[in-house]
Amino acid sequence: MCSCFGVRECENMLTSETVYLVINRTIFRWLTAKNLHALEFDTDQPTPPEKLLAAFKSGAGSYARAFEYMARHVLYFLKL
Repeated sequence: MCSCFGVRECENMLTSETVYLVINRTIFRWLTAKNLHALEFDTDQPTPPEKLLAAFKSGAGSYARAFEYMARHVLYFLKL
């Protein structure tokens, strides 16, 4: 007998806590995989997220602040 999950079982597994965990892990991995001190942007008018990440070059940025900002924006756009 097949032990595959059906659609209903998968929907029930994706609780809001699971979604938050996946989002946080993804943001953490992205931040730690990039050299934020060497990021370059091609725009003349940087957006607020670009300004935050560009602050690493001047030493004014922190990983905690970048993580907080990115997590807030992701949750806002996903409306969780």
